[in-house]
Amino acid sequence: MAPQRKRQRPDDYFVDWKEREALAESMIPIVGTLARENNVKCYIYGKSLVNLSVLDIMKTHRWVRQVEDNELSEFETIRVLNSMSKLNLGP
Repeated sequence: MAPQRKRQRPDDYFVDWKEREALAESMIPIVGTLARENNVKCYIYGKSLVNLSVLDIMKTHRWVRQVEDNELSEFETIRVLNSMSKLNLGP
């Protein structure tokens, strides 16, 4: 029996791709600001998000999905990064 997915399969894969692409694009300045101003490096399963392109961020999320056989979505990551950016982290 296959494990249950956390997120439903999208009805329109292109729209889903574009949404996840936009989220990955919005992560870049947040990750950069956390790294430069707060000295906080963001990792997903040991892979740094610092200085990655939009496609590289999406590939990293896909890699985690394959390793864990479970969903790690850009929708979840952006919420964590937004929360981290509001905190007083680092030195």
